[in-house]
Amino acid sequence: MKKLNLKSLKLLSGSHSSVEQGLCIMEAVAYFAGEKHSDKPECACPVLTSYMIKINDSMNEEERQKLKPYIKKLIGTKDGNSAKRLEILVHHACTKITPFALELANLPKEAEIMRQLKMGDYSAARSAAWSAAESAELAELAAWSAARSAAESAAWSAAWSAAAKDRKVYWKMALKALDEALKVGK
Repeated sequence: MKKLNLKSLKLLSGSHSSVEQGLCIMEAVAYFAGEKHSDKPECACPVLTSYMIKINDSMNEEERQKLKPYIKKLIGTKDGNSAKRLEILVHHACTKITPFALELANLPKEAEIMRQLKMGDYSAARSAAWSAAESAELAELAAWSAARSAAESAAWSAAWSAAAKDRKVYWKMALKALDEALKVGK
């Protein structure tokens, strides 16, 4: 097999049993780190791995190619800073992505409550979620999911409806959260 380079690489959704079948973002991280084929490379932060798998598999083919610059940035992130990165991703989901979804659902009061959250203070998010849940099924999904303490639940369940309406804004916010999380430990 010919050696891959970032420029010619085409990232695919899903996982693959070999390099010849193709690579998702995290399989590409393993490849460029010189590891065995896997979508859970040893060199990458497990929180970022989970986050990136969700992003990779949610993007369309064209959008997914914008992840290539992150391949080398993810190498070496398994450095004991997973908890801090998780906190950053959850906070970003609660204060940026979820308010975006709530405003699209015409719930500006709940969106503002979410924007005002301080790092680690998610009890207000639960209150906003219950209030929003009474207003619409969409709001329940968006606000309650964001209040949960897992990056993938918060970042993805919370904002998927927003992504359907304005994917460009959504992906920009999701990658900004990733950029902030990648600063940890550097």
